[in-house]
Amino acid sequence: MGAELLVTLRQQYDIDLPPMELLRSEGTVADVGRIVHLRLGLARPGDAPGPE
Repeated sequence: MGAELLVTLRQQYDIDLPPMELLRSEGTVADVGRIVHLRLGLARPGDAPGPE
């Protein structure tokens, strides 16, 4: 399932996301979304919202 996610991100958004970056995250949908958001250049690393 993780491989499918990486291939889809590469094909649809032209994002090359290393598998280790996903493994370092907590594995939640919010974490994956944050990583993709950063890779698309829509946010700076310090602007990522944390849990409330």
